[in-house]
Amino acid sequence: MGAAAQEEPVWGAIARRVMARPVLSLVLSTVILLALAAPVIDLEEGATGTGAESIPDGGSAKTMLWLESQYNPGISSRSIS
Repeated sequence: MGAAAQEEPVWGAIARRVMARPVLSLVLSTVILLALAAPVIDLEEGATGTGAESIPDGGSAKTMLWLESQYNPGISSRSIS
């Protein structure tokens, strides 16, 4: 109970300042959030390639894709309707 009693005046002071100047608080919080989001604004999602050509040559994943296409064509190949 002692810790909660010590934190209450801090939050009360913050709340009083926000209520006294709501527009300034809104602008300041928006600027802070945009500054924190700046590194990911131009982030590109997804892989650069969309198929087996994006897997490096000589890797075990490429070998596995080749084996699947040779010995299990019903699962790894696309069916055209």
